Amino acid sequence: MLIINQKLVILVSLFFAFICAFFARKSNRNPFIWFLSGFFFGIFSLLTLSLLNYTKNLSNRKRKNTITGQSSNNKPPAPPTLSTHYLWYYLNPEDKAIGPMSSKKLFEEYEKGLVGNETYLWHDEMENWKKPTEINEFKDFFTKKPLLSQE
Repeated sequence: MLIINQKLVILVSLFFAFICAFFARKSNRNPFIWFLSGFFFGIFSLLTLSLLNYTKNLSNRKRKNTITGQSSNNKPPAPPTLSTHYLWYYLNPEDKAIGPMSSKKLFEEYEKGLVGNETYLWHDEMENWKKPTEINEFKDFFTKKPLLSQE
């Protein structure tokens, strides 16, 4: 009876570990950390991850309202809150990788018009190059701003 209970506990722990890792990867969070958290803390980790994603979505909606002009103030939108530990690269129109650079520097490149909605971005935890609209941190921020070289 004791062996069956131990196996059941391990199976349930693995279930929560994989679910947490799946949702962490989907929301651009470290899946390994969330796998371990899900294994040891189970439902509490899943609830925490859900709460983090919910608050992130709320802040993205507020940012989107600011960008689309639905906000009451007329200040330019603040740069997106990006993970500061990433070193970003982008492809210029000649498909040359430019970087590495911090999130702040990448936003400055956007302000200069060197990075736009159709520019491919990458950091070392990403499998492939992606457009800003495919990256959660940039999805609501980047607008269709033309690149300087295309003007």
